[in-house]
Amino acid sequence: MRTKALIFSVVMSLSLVFSGVAWAEDYLKPFANLIVWAAENQSTSDAASNMKSGEFDYQQDVTAPGSANFGVEGEKNSVKLRFEAGAYPVSNPSKGSLITLRNFWASYMFKGSGLELLVGNAMSPYQAYNVKDVCDGEIFADAAAFESYQQQIRLSMDGAYFQIMRPVTNNADVLARDPEDDLSSPAGTESIIPKLAGGYTYKAELGGRDFVSFGVNAVYQTYKIDYEGDALDGESINAYLANLIVRGSTGAFFFMASGFYGSNMGDLGIFTNNRSGVANPWSTTSNNRAKLDSISGSIEDTVSWGGTASAGIKPHDSMEFNIGFAYERNENDTFNSSGNRDESMAGFVNAIFYIEDNFKITPEVKVVDFMKGKDGEKEGRLIRYGVAFQASI
Repeated sequence: MRTKALIFSVVMSLSLVFSGVAWAEDYLKPFANLIVWAAENQSTSDAASNMKSGEFDYQQDVTAPGSANFGVEGEKNSVKLRFEAGAYPVSNPSKGSLITLRNFWASYMFKGSGLELLVGNAMSPYQAYNVKDVCDGEIFADAAAFESYQQQIRLSMDGAYFQIMRPVTNNADVLARDPEDDLSSPAGTESIIPKLAGGYTYKAELGGRDFVSFGVNAVYQTYKIDYEGDALDGESINAYLANLIVRGSTGAFFFMASGFYGSNMGDLGIFTNNRSGVANPWSTTSNNRAKLDSISGSIEDTVSWGGTASAGIKPHDSMEFNIGFAYERNENDTFNSSGNRDESMAGFVNAIFYIEDNFKITPEVKVVDFMKGKDGEKEGRLIRYGVAFQASI
């Protein structure tokens, strides 16, 4: 059913894009954006068991992933809407592609009040990321409070907002049962309240395009384990995030910085940058989730904190230069590393050359150091040298 719905959405989006004249009369505007990223990747990972201590397995390859997004957006009277699908080629022997929904929302501005209601799939205001990084054809989300697009109902007015979302209840470490139990039937969950978020951003206009803004945000959710007869039945998994986001622009210079602190952030659906044998940053066993202590049988919370800083300069309309850095740390009593932590950091530097208003080329170097994992193992690093080609209509 989900596949059929997604195919229908993509077909509808394409039909809208290729019927621009008719839809323009109804206040809808089609758009499309394509990024192709060609890179040389150099990575190191944990030493194999038959290698000398301290040695690393070295790998080098060349990839050319990319992404595309396309859809329609429009506004009429007090109503706005946006529909956007994304396509991502998969880097594996299947040569397949992943098609996903990105934006799928409508909003209504209550006349004379400044109050806006948004319903649908969209980015949340509390997410902190740097759109200037194009490595992998996506945004710089390392060590930031990032979770991609979420289904939500949001009320906002004068820089303040409050929204509700569906809770994330997929912690495999805690919800998986003992091997002697029926593994096909993991523990159930019970959610009493939805996932909640709110915040406020103050923006001061400095004249022209210059500005500075300060945003504070908080996210919270809780759910209970519902598994009759199990030792954890009735136990709660609580998760929260608090962050600060600062952005600004003055003259040719612009910057962004963010910092976060939270508990069990992975159980909120927040991105993690640890490796630990897990390639998927939203893995159900990622190291920023609550963990089950195998000795005591209790649930142990994971405390996470970190931040990002980036800056850029645009000396001419045809070019700009950017640099960014990020750090993330997760701490849990079940981790066997020094300080019971798993941490990582990342950085990038690039130059953007605007060939046309709708075409740009971005050479970039990005380094991700996975540092040490939860068991104290060295997780290696990844270095990418590449160039992105981005076109839009």
